[in-house]
Amino acid sequence: MGRHDAAARLLGDHMRTILLAARQGRNIPFDVLETVGHYGMKLADLTRDGTFANIALEVHLACRRPLPVKAVQIFET
Repeated sequence: MGRHDAAARLLGDHMRTILLAARQGRNIPFDVLETVGHYGMKLADLTRDGTFANIALEVHLACRRPLPVKAVQIFET
C-alpha cells in the first residue's frame, strides 16, 4: 500500500527479536525463516536501508540455512 516506513517500524522490532533468538541458538521455525528472509530483503529494497538485509542474512547464517529463493531474487535486483 506504499507505507514502507510504517511496515519497517512494525516489522523491524519483530525481526530484531528473531535475530536475538537466532544468536542465542534457539530454534527458528522454517516458515519464520522464510518470512524474515523475504521481508528483510523487500524492506531493505523499499526503504533503501540495508539494516533489514543484514538482519535477514544474519538470521539465516545463525541458523545455518540459505536465504529463500524469493529473498535471493530481490537481492539480485
